[in-house]
Amino acid sequence: MNNVDGAFNSNERLDVDIKKPVPIHTTYITAWANRYGSVSFRDDVYEFDAQGRVTFDDI
Repeated sequence: MNNVDGAFNSNERLDVDIKKPVPIHTTYITAWANRYGSVSFRDDVYEFDAQGRVTFDDI
């Protein structure tokens, strides 16, 4: 077993400093349409939709 397997199997949290940070971008979508025009909706569990429309000008 290598160190990665051992750390994973321990179920313990392990914080590791990295030399070159990598930015992480997320997208939160509660409604979307597929290529056939069907729209899917999901619950807004974080209540972000209640904040209204957000644009790049708001940042």
